[in-house]
Amino acid sequence: MVNLKAIPQNSSDEVNLVNDNLSIDELREQIKKLCYDKKYLTACSYCNGRDYGSAEIDAAIQTKNPIESSRVKVQSITAREKDLALALKTPHLTIQAPVPGEAVVGIDVPNPNPYEVKLNTLIENEQFKKIFSRVGVSEAKKVVFYDNVSGMLAARGVWILEYFSHDNVSMLDGGFTKWKNEGRKWDTTSIAYKTTNFSAKPNPKVLVGFEYVSDNLGKITILDVRSKEEFDGKLVRAARGGHIPTSTNIDYTENITNDGTLKNNEELSKLYQMPRDTEIVTYCQGAYRAANTFLALKKIGFTNVKVYLGSWGEWGNKPELPIE
Repeated sequence: MVNLKAIPQNSSDEVNLVNDNLSIDELREQIKKLCYDKKYLTACSYCNGRDYGSAEIDAAIQTKNPIESSRVKVQSITAREKDLALALKTPHLTIQAPVPGEAVVGIDVPNPNPYEVKLNTLIENEQFKKIFSRVGVSEAKKVVFYDNVSGMLAARGVWILEYFSHDNVSMLDGGFTKWKNEGRKWDTTSIAYKTTNFSAKPNPKVLVGFEYVSDNLGKITILDVRSKEEFDGKLVRAARGGHIPTSTNIDYTENITNDGTLKNNEELSKLYQMPRDTEIVTYCQGAYRAANTFLALKKIGFTNVKVYLGSWGEWGNKPELPIE
């Protein structure tokens, strides 16, 4: 971050995760104090909600000289992966460095209490229907999902609506980052939605469970879209490490260009050199990255693509299922 020195610095407002002088206990204690014990940051006194005994700063600060920014090297964060895992009280975590299309590092901390995801949990869940109806989703209206880039979050939204039989749903290529960079209009206010009665009829053709995958090993093409470290079992995020037998590893980040957009059809076709009618099942850890590859495959004309909803978070925790 750039320090404009407009707000007094307070060391208790931050935790330096790459400070080699901190012990694990000290790091853990600082994280705890910042997340649970501290109610307000020093900066809170310098916005419109400040206490009026302190100075106010303008929304923009003009500087005559270039501002020197200090960048944290990715290696300094990834090198402390085990320290971070200890501080966060988790046996393992995943560091995405960088997040595709963004100058940030993502740290994924797994659920300490994993549970089995059953197909009927999603199929019979009325909550999805209520949520989509509340924000105005209907079969007659096109729906566009976006996040910062052409990433896994927007892709997951598209896949979920396709599962619920909406046939006019898309992902904004390049996401909000590309939208702003092109100088397009954007707003910060919420709009009122007219509620609908979205039917949310399940479409089983785009989703499978572990039983289907297990029964069809060697008969279907299985794409593991996790990182190579997860695929090889070097990064373990379940009771067991490794991958589903017969699966091929193509990291979902291969779908995305450096500017956060999906690769063009020619590039994607070179990545997935299979007949377009091949039955493909994608999986990752929790079916987010798998949804991105689902969209990439559909984009270049694959007609029989499914997502294994439970993914490795389920398969890796079932000792009776085979792994490689």
